[in-house]
Amino acid sequence: MDMSTLLFVLSVHYLIITIWDMQILWVIMLIMLINAFVVVLVHYKVKEEIIFHKVLKGFWRVNFAFFFVAYLLLFSIGIITSITKVLTT
Repeated sequence: MDMSTLLFVLSVHYLIITIWDMQILWVIMLIMLINAFVVVLVHYKVKEEIIFHKVLKGFWRVNFAFFFVAYLLLFSIGIITSITKVLTT
C-alpha cells in the first residue's frame, strides 16, 4: 500500500491531464493537505494527543482510499469518453 498510494496520486493527475487536458496538481496537493488536516483532527479528538507515526499512517491510508476511488472514477469516465468519441465520429 505504501508505493501504490503514490502511484494512484500520479495516475489521477495523469488521467485528469488525459481526459480534460488540464494541469491541476495544485488541487491534488490541496486535497492531500485537507486529508492531512482531517486525519490530525480526528486523531486528536479520539486519542487527545498526537502520535506522529499513527497520524502519518492514517494520512497515508486516507489518501490511498481517496485516490483509489478517484482513479476508478476517472478511469471509467475516460473509457466512456473514448467510446463516445469513437461512436460519434
